[in-house]
Amino acid sequence: LERLGDKARVHSEIPESRKVFAPEIGAIVVATAREYGKTVAELRKRGTGNEARTMAVYLSRELAGHRQAEIGKAVGLEKTSSVSSAYLRMKAMIAKESRLARRAARIKEALLKSKRRT
Repeated sequence: LERLGDKARVHSEIPESRKVFAPEIGAIVVATAREYGKTVAELRKRGTGNEARTMAVYLSRELAGHRQAEIGKAVGLEKTSSVSSAYLRMKAMIAKESRLARRAARIKEALLKSKRRT
């Protein structure tokens, strides 16, 4: 990534570039759990109000374009419709709440830092 510089930046116009340079779904789940002060098992826990899980769903789609089925498997959601709903819910919440936008930015930065080290 460092050698490629600007060429390594992910462009939304080129969906294939997200797959090449994007973080793996496991890394997204771990970074999100860490930001929320939870374990991965707690993030995967069922129940309403699991903001950490919803954030992991959002970032998995937004940063990496992972498929709904693989996101669901990683975060403990069985139905792809649940993954889609969680993504749309967090997207709307981030647009309204700067607190969530800042939290998403911190997770993205943590993922970028860990990607640079590898």
